[in-house]
Amino acid sequence: FLEKGRLRGTIDGQDFEAEAPVMLLLAPGSVHGFTYTPDAVGHQVTLPTTTLSRLLGGSNLADTELGTSCVLPGLDREGEATCAGLFRQVAREFRTRSPGRVHALLACATLLAVQFLLHRGEHFRRERGQGERDALVRRYVAMVEQHHRTHESLSFYAQALGVTDRTVRRD
Repeated sequence: FLEKGRLRGTIDGQDFEAEAPVMLLLAPGSVHGFTYTPDAVGHQVTLPTTTLSRLLGGSNLADTELGTSCVLPGLDREGEATCAGLFRQVAREFRTRSPGRVHALLACATLLAVQFLLHRGEHFRRERGQGERDALVRRYVAMVEQHHRTHESLSFYAQALGVTDRTVRRD
């Protein structure tokens, strides 16, 4: 989460620039590099995918919705305040050694993952308004790149994208 400043970077060969507030999600295995402005302030949390999946109730959201890297610019004031508050809480809990520390950190990580889900959904809804087919194709390509080693079925991608098999074949 970039709270202040700007960054320029590359994620899996895609260049981007963003100004705070912005959320970044780096999926496992993503090749990335960033350059920040001197005034940049941000926070980072790293979670194993298995932990994230467990925190999300064993759902497949960790593999589908949170399984591809993304940059989510344009947070509103409420989203920015929520993320900043959660990262402050993570920092506080990380520094303490009190009972319940691990549970508090896992709860914050869960809430951060939910924030990514909410903002990613908003981001893709905005993209769909500007070109639904293009956004769907980009998401599909990103998922294929992520899962190319496991040779997933067309139905897997359709379900993850929230569309029918026919739509995936057509687009």
